[in-house]
Amino acid sequence: MSSVLLENEKDRATTIFAIYLRVGYSYYIEIENFEHEPLILKAFETFYREYDPIDFYSVNMRRIKMDALLHDNKVPKKLFLSTSQGKYRVPKPYKHWDPVIEFFGNHTIAVIHPARSTYKGKAYGSNVAYLVDLKFQDNSEQVVPIHPRDYEVRRFKNVRLSELHTPTIAPEVPTKK
Repeated sequence: MSSVLLENEKDRATTIFAIYLRVGYSYYIEIENFEHEPLILKAFETFYREYDPIDFYSVNMRRIKMDALLHDNKVPKKLFLSTSQGKYRVPKPYKHWDPVIEFFGNHTIAVIHPARSTYKGKAYGSNVAYLVDLKFQDNSEQVVPIHPRDYEVRRFKNVRLSELHTPTIAPEVPTKK
């Protein structure tokens, strides 16, 4: 299993101590153990976790091969939770709608994916011409997006943008003493 998605569809919280995958009728593979820090799934909350690849499986310090059972579609596989109410079998997953399924019946359907360019974890969109990365003396940082028409608005105290987006330093205005 590369990922697990659990949805609490009840109106009360549930405490989960472990997640197991039952392969066949007698093998339980421990997916994740929350024994020391139980997972509390609140009402109508969703839990999603991705897992890294597995090196091997073991029972009582002995390495065993599970690949043949896991890849065999005839062997039943069910997800079980160890909860505060006891053993809970997760029902079969709901069939989620996906427009790709409709594509096979109607080839004029297209699935369009948005593309986002991000900088320091934030997307600024295609309307931004430049990003100004400011670093202050107190080691704080700020990213200021410059849009194509920002030359009409004064964005910085001593810097004025021209219509060609070339910053020019404004001369200092003498102050009266």
